Amino acid sequence: MARSGVQATARNAARALLALALSVGLLAWAFHDVKLSELGEQLRTTSVGVCLLYLATHLAVHGLRVVRWGLLVKPLGPISNRAIFAAASVGLPATFFLPLRLGEFVRPAMAARSGLTFTGTFASVVVERIADGLVNVGLFFTLLALLPSDVAVEVRRLSWVALVFFGGGLVALGAGYYARDVFLKVVSRLLRPLSPTLAGRVVGLLSTFLEGLRAVGSPGRLAGFAALSLVYWGVLGWATHLLAASY
Repeated sequence: MARSGVQATARNAARALLALALSVGLLAWAFHDVKLSELGEQLRTTSVGVCLLYLATHLAVHGLRVVRWGLLVKPLGPISNRAIFAAASVGLPATFFLPLRLGEFVRPAMAARSGLTFTGTFASVVVERIADGLVNVGLFFTLLALLPSDVAVEVRRLSWVALVFFGGGLVALGAGYYARDVFLKVVSRLLRPLSPTLAGRVVGLLSTFLEGLRAVGSPGRLAGFAALSLVYWGVLGWATHLLAASY
């Protein structure tokens, strides 16, 4: 028993080191053509007051994101505000530090320790990402007229791809939630000829996942989620503009 625990710890440590090494490598690649001397000169003009205000706004934004996620998670089962805060305070920063968005799995994993299902809690994260993606794409198209006319055609094309992706995800989640039985029957009929066991497992996972969308069916929680999202992105945009203008 002790040996298996040590092996599990070693595997987790190896994964963490691999993820950290990959993050460092990608960060180094991102800065490979940046002149650090010029960057240093710019940083020396930093306004301490603006940086402190920027930090304060990010702390406020984090609080908004914790409350927003709590609206999606609380309908899934008994979970304390402390557990929600702990999972969000570890999981949200992890999405920035771990590559390939692997940090998105941290919150569901921590919430599962409090008694919620991993799959159901992961559904709340998917809802968040789709909502934030739609907000970003919407802002892009809204403010497109303010951008220079020589904005790369590829950027415009990719924005349409993003709109289709996130918009399609929203439609799929809505259809899966409101037409759950039909959706699960279709998936089962498609997979059962391949493997009844696989079909049963996939349907079970999807059923748990769709249960995680329970908050979407509550108009009050959905309205609160939308309002917090607008405030969250508004505050973040204002703080970023303030910091950029200070240079």
